[in-house]
Amino acid sequence: MREPWGLTWRRRAVTIPFIFLLGSLVLATLPLTLLAGVGFLVFERKRGSALRVVGFFAGYLVGEMIILTVAALEWVFGLGWLGTAASNERMRRWANWLGNTWGSYLHHLGWWFFRIRCHPKGLEVLEAGGPVIVMLRHTSVGDVVFAPVFIGIAAGLQLRYVAKNELRGDPAFDVIGGRLGSCWVKRSSDDPAREIDNVCHLLESFGRDQAIVLFPEGTRFTPTKRNELRGRLAGRLPPDLVVQARALRNLLPPRLGGPVALLERNPGADVILVNHAGYEGASTFSDLIEGRAVGAQVKVEFRRVAYADLPKGREALTHWLFDRWTEMDAWIDANHPLGMQAEADEADEAVAVEAEEQR
Repeated sequence: MREPWGLTWRRRAVTIPFIFLLGSLVLATLPLTLLAGVGFLVFERKRGSALRVVGFFAGYLVGEMIILTVAALEWVFGLGWLGTAASNERMRRWANWLGNTWGSYLHHLGWWFFRIRCHPKGLEVLEAGGPVIVMLRHTSVGDVVFAPVFIGIAAGLQLRYVAKNELRGDPAFDVIGGRLGSCWVKRSSDDPAREIDNVCHLLESFGRDQAIVLFPEGTRFTPTKRNELRGRLAGRLPPDLVVQARALRNLLPPRLGGPVALLERNPGADVILVNHAGYEGASTFSDLIEGRAVGAQVKVEFRRVAYADLPKGREALTHWLFDRWTEMDAWIDANHPLGMQAEADEADEAVAVEAEEQR
């Protein structure tokens, strides 16, 4: 279901000028900010962390302003304002290129400023093309670039996203995602069935050149979120799935609404599962400031499950998805970069102690 036109433009009348104002302010004060970053050098655990963060966010804001400018030019010269079937299709094609370009730029921005390196495996499974449903784990804002970089550019598929509605506060993602025909999920909706139907609406006209991209956990993983969810699972899941969900160390249990319904109503698409490990050090702003992301080696693995191998029925698909998440959890444990597993264990212990103290 498309959002009312007036609501869309009222939001963008705030978010787009804000990005340009913030970007202009950051650029105007960049010499002072860089000087302050130099002053922090003697106090940092990893030298240059503050300077890296300043450079990254300046680059991010400049990039977003350029992307929004190009999007506006596309809308004007591509006749997007006509709203015809031909102009809408043109906007979708151009938005796919723009989204892939934006994702690639952000991917390289992390490479330039934090020396983050990705080591993908299993890219050959993408060669069969689409349609595919792509399911990724979510632990950092950095992992959102995997879809445009590997599924969009490398595999040449047009992307449509299932994303939480709050992400429309980012105007670049709002504009590009809207033109792609993505689905924006209201997690606090008083009509969950409607939200699920909106997600499954993406399956209509699902062609061989397309991919639906979603994060089944519904939000970024943190040990705190995981432990909070563990205490609320009883009664929401069958007893065997409660045990399985509570055993997850590196993941949140997949949500049972949109992801399972998408699989249940799937007309014939394969499923791509995307494992990755190494982005845990870029999960929060404090991680970046403290230099945990610097030099990160990110392992990424793509697995393809043929439609013919998917079980049928909601219950069977629910157990299938939880089994894949259990396998992914074990893969993450086995592929944590050196030192990252020890930090994860320490974080788990700290969260457990905090939860015990609160009781």
